[in-house]
Amino acid sequence: MTLTPSERTARWRALNPERARENRRRQNARHRKLHPEQIRERRALYTKLYPERARESRARWSANNPKKDSEWQAKRRSAKLQAMPSWADKEKIAEIYKRAGELGHDVDHIVPLVSLKVCGLHVQDNLQTLPSAENQRKGNRWWPDMFEENPSV
Repeated sequence: MTLTPSERTARWRALNPERARENRRRQNARHRKLHPEQIRERRALYTKLYPERARESRARWSANNPKKDSEWQAKRRSAKLQAMPSWADKEKIAEIYKRAGELGHDVDHIVPLVSLKVCGLHVQDNLQTLPSAENQRKGNRWWPDMFEENPSV
């Protein structure tokens, strides 16, 4: 009996589940590296369509990856602290965070704290409240009056 290529593949995967899983992980990692914008767009769409599932997924990831989650949060806190000048009005900043919590929104840095092109400050004039989906869609890739790279200049 001759097997078709897809049957051979299915049989090999059944006989070698660990190697098959590792191959899929490698292929997925390569795809994420080659197409980061596409991955971001899909995640943003998923978050917009299924906000509760996205929150649950993030919570599961945090629970399953406590070290990575801690590292990410520490990096974020550090960036915030380094971006807060002594003249920042901490009371106004606290009010903005309180208002966002009451509305169920996120606090967004208009000019991102960390970006390849520019880094903003953690001050009251650089904060706004946005619905979570809109904030995630914006990411740190856009801000008002954003300059456009022009290779001819």
